[in-house]
Order: sequence, then C-alpha cells, then structure tokens
Amino acid sequence: METAGRFFSVKTADGKVKVYDNKGWRFGDRRVRPRVVLVHALCWLLFAAYELSLLYYSVRRLEPALNYVLFYALNIAFFYGHAALLDHTFSGPKARYLSGVIRWLLLFAGYLLLKRILDHLLDPAPATGNWTLMSALPVSYLFRGTYMAILSTAYWASGYRARYRRQALAAENAYLQQQVNPHLLFNTLNFIYSGVYEKAPEAGRSVLLLSDIVRFGLEAAGPDGKCPVAEELLHIEQLIAINRGRFDHDLQLRYEVTGDPEGQRVIPLVLMTLTENVFKHGNLEAPALIRITTGGDQLHFYSRNEKKAKSAFKQTARLGLRNIRLRLDYSYHGRYALAVTEDDHLYELNLHIRL
Repeated sequence: METAGRFFSVKTADGKVKVYDNKGWRFGDRRVRPRVVLVHALCWLLFAAYELSLLYYSVRRLEPALNYVLFYALNIAFFYGHAALLDHTFSGPKARYLSGVIRWLLLFAGYLLLKRILDHLLDPAPATGNWTLMSALPVSYLFRGTYMAILSTAYWASGYRARYRRQALAAENAYLQQQVNPHLLFNTLNFIYSGVYEKAPEAGRSVLLLSDIVRFGLEAAGPDGKCPVAEELLHIEQLIAINRGRFDHDLQLRYEVTGDPEGQRVIPLVLMTLTENVFKHGNLEAPALIRITTGGDQLHFYSRNEKKAKSAFKQTARLGLRNIRLRLDYSYHGRYALAVTEDDHLYELNLHIRL
C-alpha cells in the first residue's frame, strides 16, 4: 500500500492498483467517509418516514416502533448486501455470473427466512393458525424483497457508472502526463538538431530519432485511442538506437521481437514506457533482455534487468506503472495481466494483453 496526502493506493490480488480517499473509516482496503454515512442515514430516515406516512394515512394506525426498526434494519442490510454482491460479481477481472447467481439466491433465501422469523417473534400467534418455517411465505415478503433488490441495483449501477467515469478520467490523465514532457521538448529538438549535426553527426542522429519519438508520442493515437503495434515497435527500436549511442554501442541488451504485428492495434506509449524503464533504472553493464511477442489478438512484453545500485526506482517507476495500470484497466479491463517480480538486484516484468 502506498500513501500520498489524503489518498492511498492498494494493489489487489489481480494486480490492479485502486486509489481510495485517505479520510474516513476503513473497512478492509476501503474507506468510508463519515459524511457519506450520514447522508445514507438521512436518506433512509426520509425513506422510512415517507413509507410510514403513507401507511398511517391508509390504515390510521401503526405497529410498535420496535417492529419497524427491526424490519427496516433487515431491509437495509439486504439492500447493501445485494449491492456488495453485484460489486463482487461484475467488478473483478472477469464477471462471476455463476457464483453471483448462487450467492444471490442464498442471500435472498436468508432474507426471506429472517423476515419470517422476525414476523413470528413479533407476532407469535398469527390468525392463520400454527406457524412453521415451511409454511407458505406471504406474497408481501417476495414483493418487498424484490422491491429492495431493484432499489439496490439502481444504487449500485449509479455508483458503478461514477467509478467508470473516474477511471476513464484517470486513464486520460495518465496518458496526458506521459505527453507533457514530449510536448515541451518537441519545439526545441529541430533547432538543436540543426546546430549539432554538423559538429557531431552521431549526436545529431540521436536528436533526430528523439524528435521522431516525441512526434509519435504526440500524434500516435487514432480516433480509437490506439496505434498500430508495428509503429510502437519501430519507435522502440529508435529508443534503443539512441541508448546504444549513449553507451558507445556497448549496450548489454538483447532485444527480440517474434510474431506478426500486422493488423494489431494497441494504446500508444505503454510498451515504450516499459522499455524506457529498463534504460532508466536498469544496470545495462550487465545483460538485460526485452522480448516482445505478437500474433492474432495476443501481445506479450517481457523484460529482465539488473537494478542500478542507486536509483529513484520506487518513486518514479511505480508512478509510471500506476499510470500504465490505469490506462490498461480502462482499455483492456479483464483482458490483460501485468506482473512484476523483483528483489534487491533483479527486476522482471511480464505484460500480456488480449487486444
């Protein structure tokens, strides 16, 4: 878990990073702010007052207050249990339809059973005769349970849509962050190239390659937000060429590309950023490997390198990976896996995308 100001991030079992508000009460890896709880409590009070007002207007009498407290507590618990079950079913990497249906049936059966028990405890001698758990359930139980399930579904759907919109904005912001520095650099690169090339052709060539990479960063995304995989691979080769010049062509990096990227499209700068991390944080005096495999609707990126002795890896690399996860989660939700394995010396990264 990482913290930053009033927000904290949690890496989940499927490798995603979720960001939560650092204020409020914590339940597991989530926090609920007191203000939200108060708003919910006020809404339930208004809801109960509305229903009881209609009931009193219809029959001119009410049951003891304890009856309503217990039944509303049960209905509210079912409401939030139903919403949590929907979240469990649809918010993971893959929708859990079968387990979701089974759990919902158990939840609904438990709700009906508790309602039946409460009804008996509060009215132990009903006019209909001897009471048993197996006796027919009143239609009102089914109606009330269905009604609360519909309300809970509407509540969950509104929250899910809001989270999806926040996720989209976060992904867009992460992409824009990757574009800021290239945009600032691009206006001066051509000027630098014209002044450097005559005196140092090799350095001038590197500036020209960098200028092309910057242009790609600014213009790569098409109307679908993606670019051809072949173009991303081309600019990775340019990035490697620039760094070979930095290391006087003595770069201990093996770069392998297999498969056919024809027709494949991917969100831009993800593979570029992962490649750049190898140069930025890797000790390239030791052997390093970047392997990219393409074909059909599959894309796989693998890198392995030793870490530099001194590096701001934890701060900058994790920020870059967080942005990448946000973008991948938005564009390939449930269709990608990003795993990092590291110790004090070695760093390995595996990314698999079903395009």
